Amino acid sequence: MTKQTLAQFQQQFTTQLLSEQLDQSSLEFLSQLKQQFPQGDALDEATLRLNIYRNNVIFSLSSAIGDLYPIVKRLIGDECFNQAAIDFVRRYPPSHSALVFYGAGFIEFIKRYPACVTLEYLTDVAKLEYYSHSVFHETDSDNLDPALLAQVAPEQLGQLVFKLQPAVRLFKSPWPVEAIWQENLKQQPQFIELEHTSGDYLLIYRQDFEVQVVNLNPHCYHFIEQLMLGHNISEAWQHTVQQAPSVNQPLDDDELGPILGYLLSLPLFATFNLGTIYNEEHNE
Repeated sequence: MTKQTLAQFQQQFTTQLLSEQLDQSSLEFLSQLKQQFPQGDALDEATLRLNIYRNNVIFSLSSAIGDLYPIVKRLIGDECFNQAAIDFVRRYPPSHSALVFYGAGFIEFIKRYPACVTLEYLTDVAKLEYYSHSVFHETDSDNLDPALLAQVAPEQLGQLVFKLQPAVRLFKSPWPVEAIWQENLKQQPQFIELEHTSGDYLLIYRQDFEVQVVNLNPHCYHFIEQLMLGHNISEAWQHTVQQAPSVNQPLDDDELGPILGYLLSLPLFATFNLGTIYNEEHNE
């Protein structure tokens, strides 16, 4: 038998841990371990231990997916979710030892998963769960002191460019995902008639170690979306005005002050500058 490198052995071991069942390749792999069990039936002992390890790995990783997406799990049921999570783990194992952000790919996975394809809103519910999770674990950053804005000359206010906190996400959905999410946090959720509801414009941020989810006015959403893209206040507001007809809601120029004031009252901004574009990628 050709001598293997450690990397080759580890790759074989990973394949056996994630395979659906042990087959001929498994026996060939286990034959390499027989020398570790000199007493009794070495192959049976190696098979038993590998199966225990396989079960532990699959259970641990699929449970991590369940902890990340509890509302999705509730919506489709434990049996369906657990099978989907196991299938995902076998196809997309972790690439990093820290599991805190493992499972982001599950969003697109369930979009194509046969048992879930008819539930068109499910992917967006999963997005809301993942964004909430990622915001909670994001890097800390000092909040902008609004008093600093008083040092900016009035004629320069329109040129201000803001850098947002790392723990901020924007999320637009044609489905009432916040209502679905909130309702299914209850012990006895009520039925939501999706055909008679509108979509959401969600802002997700962290305040005092708690994740906040706010359903914004579409104009406010478009404005902060442009700020996140690195546009200054004037450019962001011009784009918001241009987008107003698409949401069928009137927008007056004097609404800029209240919208900006509301956003500045939240812990969303880290710094500001005059005319510098940051191009931070926090929105999806």
